[in-house]
Amino acid sequence: MEHQFDLVVVSPYYDHGLCYLRRDLCWTFDDIIHFNQRQRAKRENYTQTEKNRLYSIIRQIIPVYVETYEHFKQKFEKKMAIDNIERD
Repeated sequence: MEHQFDLVVVSPYYDHGLCYLRRDLCWTFDDIIHFNQRQRAKRENYTQTEKNRLYSIIRQIIPVYVETYEHFKQKFEKKMAIDNIERD
């Protein structure tokens, strides 16, 4: 999969990913404008124990997805570090 995709955008970095696509594909800002629809309200009050429990359940159910996500998230974060971009 690594050789098939030059860029994989993961959800925490969606906006940054659009900026990379704009730059790499010579798009305009009009090409990357988007609107969030049906976005769930963020629940900020999960305890760390709840987060760990949910993550553990997800990891047991779909480990390949979790490994793939973590791999491309780390790769994207390295790309941002090289370009000296900080996450919001």
